[in-house]
Amino acid sequence: MKVGHAAVSFIVPRKLCHDLFAYHCTISAGAPLRKKPQAEALHWFPTGEADFSDTEILFCALALHLKSFGSVQELNNWVEKVLLSQEEAQQLKEKWKPPTTGEAGWGLRNKVSLLFEPLQFALVDCSWQGAELDRLGAAMQMWDGRGTVDRVREGNLRYYLKNPPLGRRADKKTKAPPRWRTWCVVELASFMKKHGCELRKLLGAVLELERCDNLPTADERIAAAKKTIHQLKMELEGVKAEAQRQLRIAERKQIETQREVRRARDAHRKAATRMSSKNCAVTEARKAERERMKQRVRDTCERIRADRRKAIDEFRATSAEELLRRKEELESRAADDMEKLRKGLNVARKRAREAEKETAKIERKLQRVQKKLDECHQQVEDEEMEESSCAEETSSQLPFELLPRRDDRGRWQAEAPEIRALRMSFRSFYQRLKFPLHVHGKTTS
Repeated sequence: MKVGHAAVSFIVPRKLCHDLFAYHCTISAGAPLRKKPQAEALHWFPTGEADFSDTEILFCALALHLKSFGSVQELNNWVEKVLLSQEEAQQLKEKWKPPTTGEAGWGLRNKVSLLFEPLQFALVDCSWQGAELDRLGAAMQMWDGRGTVDRVREGNLRYYLKNPPLGRRADKKTKAPPRWRTWCVVELASFMKKHGCELRKLLGAVLELERCDNLPTADERIAAAKKTIHQLKMELEGVKAEAQRQLRIAERKQIETQREVRRARDAHRKAATRMSSKNCAVTEARKAERERMKQRVRDTCERIRADRRKAIDEFRATSAEELLRRKEELESRAADDMEKLRKGLNVARKRAREAEKETAKIERKLQRVQKKLDECHQQVEDEEMEESSCAEETSSQLPFELLPRRDDRGRWQAEAPEIRALRMSFRSFYQRLKFPLHVHGKTTS
């Protein structure tokens, strides 16, 4: 649409023409102008040179979980490496410098220390979609803890990413670095180590949402929490009232129980007293009964002893004569027995003397026979000596009485009749005397 004079002309956009026409109609009708309500400015991070706020720490932690170039284990390892310098960084603050040796050396991009490389990737090198930033803001809104903020969406977060705020400078001669390249990275690592699992659960819940514009704000959550607390307090009051009622009932029951216990104790005490009195009476009765029994036993023993003494006296008096008579009879019988024994002893002595005489005679006779036997043996030996000189085989050198009953060929040979008769007579005689017979070293009965 062309607007202007003949000398000057320019083209006005259609939308602007529509707005001008509406404005002209409003002025012509005399109606007041209505201005669009402007949204209240959202200041969710400090401007100028400052350290990380709690909101910025929460945003960086969520961004690292969404845009990390490694796994969760690698992110946890990075957190552990950063926390190695926690004590030094908290002491030096803005004067702290990250270590540049070993695993924490300089990276390949823009000479950034490896401790800041995940933040460099997530906040500077990585590209963010609008839906991702909206869900990140929703997660910051749904966070229950320090750093939560409401109504942070794509525009606020994209402005923060394009214009990163500066941290405190170490001295006046150097430039202020971005906040994510200061000592505040230690605070971020400590926050991630403490709430890493909760942050991952929160991101998982946010990614499942269909829309992020109807989430409850912090005030609404606080109001809901206060309402819940009020309901819980009311329930607690009801529970307390019920507990008080139950306590009163229990106290009444306790009082009744104590009364019953006192009654039972009194009854037990009275029963114990009665039992003690009864036991004492029974004990006294038993004691008296034992005394009576003892006295009865003593009387009986005295009566028995008296009867025994009386019986002994009577027996002594009645049996004295009987004892004298029996004594005389025993003495006369003993005298007769002694006389018989004396006569038997004399007879035995006489028999012994006769046996001794007979034994002496037999011994003398035996000596004479033995002498004859010896002579016979000597004669036989002499004859055998003479025969042995002529014969080829020699006979035995044993004495005559020890010659075997078998000859050299093993045949049985008879005994000389004189020797046999003499031996049998000696044997019969000694059997009558019951004395053993010794013949040439042998004992016969």
